[in-house]
Amino acid sequence: YDAGNATARRPNGAVCVAGSAGSVDCPTTPGAYDTTGPDEFIAKLSADGSKLKRSTFFGDDYNDTLSGIAVDRTGVTVAGRRSYGGGDPDDEYPPQDVIVAKLNKRLTGLVFSRVLGGGSSDAATAVATDASGAVYLTGYAVDDSVNPFPTTPGAFDTTLDGAADAFVVKLSPLDGTMIYGTFLGGPGDDGATGISVDSAGRAVVVGWSLSATFPVTPDALDGERDGGSDAFLTVLSPDGSALVFGTLLGGSSSDTAYGVALDGTGAITVVGITNSPDFPQVGFGERVDGDVFVVKIR
Repeated sequence: YDAGNATARRPNGAVCVAGSAGSVDCPTTPGAYDTTGPDEFIAKLSADGSKLKRSTFFGDDYNDTLSGIAVDRTGVTVAGRRSYGGGDPDDEYPPQDVIVAKLNKRLTGLVFSRVLGGGSSDAATAVATDASGAVYLTGYAVDDSVNPFPTTPGAFDTTLDGAADAFVVKLSPLDGTMIYGTFLGGPGDDGATGISVDSAGRAVVVGWSLSATFPVTPDALDGERDGGSDAFLTVLSPDGSALVFGTLLGGSSSDTAYGVALDGTGAITVVGITNSPDFPQVGFGERVDGDVFVVKIR
């Protein structure tokens, strides 16, 4: 069983994929960082998909899952979670930590690798990089008052407010040390699923919220949760200390954002799933539960 979990595209059109390989004979390339599987994998294909240019296994003796990948001129960065045994199989949040690693462009060597987390269950769901190569992680962290998920002084929110909060972490491009770390959330259950970075170094984050008072800005498109869960869109200041923009997106049922992208004009495009019959839309007719939504915000 082999599965790709995340993709990214290089400026030349080459496609990078990160995922899980259950096959010992999943292909790797000469000189790869790790040629022994089964394990997580990172692969680079030609723009037309006809050639496997680079491929490596990635992982160790723990149960790791890669769920995000980003590429830039300095290398390939992946992120996900490391799960530990001994938890309840029915536990919604099993014991796990965030993992993040950067490999060189040829996937032959490791630049840095880090494990982040508190004493409960934490996972990275997406990763992005900026023009300097700095790494931005997002995901969710579960409450642990004794050993909390790490944040930094002066960050927008240093307190995990509910059962789970979204988080945003910025790391150094050289060694992965933390530049800032902040929570995003209210008194309910919240998590982030996608991240991008604009030209000013502002993290643009999307996800889902079950909190009655998720943080938004006065110019929000939607300031109150309408149904089971609402999607959210948050833009953080470059130093992670403040909200530049924050809004909810949703209707009377459950809605979740899964991805976000930016274009050259500064417009933000959010994609996700809606179960709300009254999800805000322009120019479309009747919809059914579980429809994909695409929202563009200028």
